[in-house]
Amino acid sequence: NVDGIILYPSINSGKNFEHVEKLGIPVILIGKYFEFIPNMSYVAFDETRIGYISAEYILSLGHR
Repeated sequence: NVDGIILYPSINSGKNFEHVEKLGIPVILIGKYFEFIPNMSYVAFDETRIGYISAEYILSLGHR
């Protein structure tokens, strides 16, 4: 039994959501929101900010 699914979708994975939605299992999308699937919950993040923080950290370790 599965209580829910956490998905990190690619740009082209939208076609598969209809199948997943028909399973009746709760789904949370990570990082992307698809307007054509309004009933799915999602968690978004600022990819630019994450890249900046990551680069800043790597540079602070002395990597160039």
